[in-house]
Amino acid sequence: MFDAWAFYRTYGHRMGHTPALKEPTIGQGSPTARLLRSRFDADHYRKTYLEGADPDADPFEHYLVEGALAGNSPNAWFDEVWYLAYYADAREAVERGEYVSGYHHYLVVGSAQARMPRFDLKRALEGRLPGVTDPFLLPRSEQLEKRVRTIHPVV
Repeated sequence: MFDAWAFYRTYGHRMGHTPALKEPTIGQGSPTARLLRSRFDADHYRKTYLEGADPDADPFEHYLVEGALAGNSPNAWFDEVWYLAYYADAREAVERGEYVSGYHHYLVVGSAQARMPRFDLKRALEGRLPGVTDPFLLPRSEQLEKRVRTIHPVV
């Protein structure tokens, strides 16, 4: 038996459907909150964004109320600022209110589209300049990766 979310994950995104994501409020028990919590790393979030805060504070509650709007990354494997800077369509969808954050976009559609959750020089170059990482240029991309540091543009 499929619920609406399972149907979308299995068939809907391939059929070009867009899920209805707008909720009046995104509380702890909402479908969006449950999805965001599914891969949220409370320990990482607390160490990264809540240093010196009340130890009893709920990191996920902070993320829902303030962190997502501030561009905080919910775990170590997802870079919110980079994702929204690299994927303009995701940034525009977040700005229109279709998604809570880039992380939300990634969980709903980005993962199924094999989008990068964080900076990866080879994949980023190939995504923007197809063929640039062909074997004759491959050693150059590794040299570039050693010299280039991730720069987070102001969005």
